[in-house]
Amino acid sequence: LALYYNGFAAFRLSEAPGISEADRANALNACIDSLTKMAAVGAASEQEHAGQAMYLLARAQHLVGKREEAFKGYDGVIAQHLKMQQQAVEALKNPETFKDKPDEKKRMEVLSKANPEHIIRSQFYRAAVLFEQGTFDKALEAFSSYITAHPDSPLTADASLRQGICLWQLKKYPECIEALTKLSGASPRLADQALLWIGKSHVSIGDPSKPPEYLKSLETAAGHFGKAIELL
Repeated sequence: LALYYNGFAAFRLSEAPGISEADRANALNACIDSLTKMAAVGAASEQEHAGQAMYLLARAQHLVGKREEAFKGYDGVIAQHLKMQQQAVEALKNPETFKDKPDEKKRMEVLSKANPEHIIRSQFYRAAVLFEQGTFDKALEAFSSYITAHPDSPLTADASLRQGICLWQLKKYPECIEALTKLSGASPRLADQALLWIGKSHVSIGDPSKPPEYLKSLETAAGHFGKAIELL
């Protein structure tokens, strides 16, 4: 447990306002070292705070650029949670198991339905790794699934932006415009970025061999670029 809290403290230190890049990197590496040792102590799935520890380790690896390790870590967090959920569902099918154990039954009921914050964030950052690696088809699928599953998550707007960028990268310009137009109205924080990619989509849609239509596309794009600049 001490290793978990040491890793947790190091991770939080890396987020401290004003911290230098060197100190931030040192804190993240200290987090990775501590939580890697925690995983080696024994069966991680049996340790207290194991799921959160696995997530923090993956996130720290992600932040220092170890994307492959991070991706495996996020996958592991999600897989472990799904396994535990299924075990809880199966256990609840046998009421006798919880005779005179109301607290344990309640815990199993919560586990069978809940998606803790570290699971939701693992799903988002797993998609983010795919995005950063340039596998936009897989990233699009992952972000779309995330948006559907977690419409009220604080990260859903960020997922929607990346979904739109994936559509642009895959040359699905009308779909990109549709997705990001919704986002530009729903998220003031990300509206400038959404408008930028909407503008880029209008430029990309334009066909230079058809001057009137191409000019109209460029004018529409310029309008969105101008709105994006106004929001800076």
